[in-house]
Amino acid sequence: MADRRPRRSGHHPALVRRPTGRGDHRAGRGGPGRADRRCERAREPPPGAGGRSLAVNGPVRLAELTARVKNVEDDLECLGSVLDDIREGKFHGVCAPPPRPGNRSGGGQGDEPTGPYFGSLLEFVLDGFAPVYCRATSPTVRWCPRWWDHAEAIYRLEALWRTWELYRLEPRMGIASWLRDYLDPQLAALTSPTGPFAQCTDDRHSPIKPLRLEYPPEGYFDDL
Repeated sequence: MADRRPRRSGHHPALVRRPTGRGDHRAGRGGPGRADRRCERAREPPPGAGGRSLAVNGPVRLAELTARVKNVEDDLECLGSVLDDIREGKFHGVCAPPPRPGNRSGGGQGDEPTGPYFGSLLEFVLDGFAPVYCRATSPTVRWCPRWWDHAEAIYRLEALWRTWELYRLEPRMGIASWLRDYLDPQLAALTSPTGPFAQCTDDRHSPIKPLRLEYPPEGYFDDL
């Protein structure tokens, strides 16, 4: 009896299918940045691959495997250099704002900052704080456009500014530590529904009255 089963071809399903139509995952937001351009390179197909993926049971050429391993090694080396630059704050807009000519000694590369990045608390809030750490106001997230008329807000924002100026100079974990140890708790306190902006809205300024105090009797603290 003749064998009616369909004959199997020599082609085997690919072990790995590369996704198509996806953008480079190394590109930054807002368009390609330095990281993706640095990692771009003209790759030659593995010798003898002919556009085919590795087969399950078919013979695998050593040259093809070697070429693929080399591509992986190149990717790891590239990503490692990008990560080092991010840790050192070299990618502006990720860990630190772009350098300002007026805050650097000399004009050459590698000069260390000689003073604060922001010249005042007002500059820090307008250029560094408000545009970056945006929040949608709600009954549980409070903010006041007249933040400068709230004494507690000034104290907290001043603390954020001065600590940021110190931590931004740390080459590795400075900004990450500042976000965790300073920004997150201070921002939560500032925008809390029981914080300094509790009675304010986007279109209404209503500063909280100072705590009521009674003066102690004369000489009460003389022995302390």
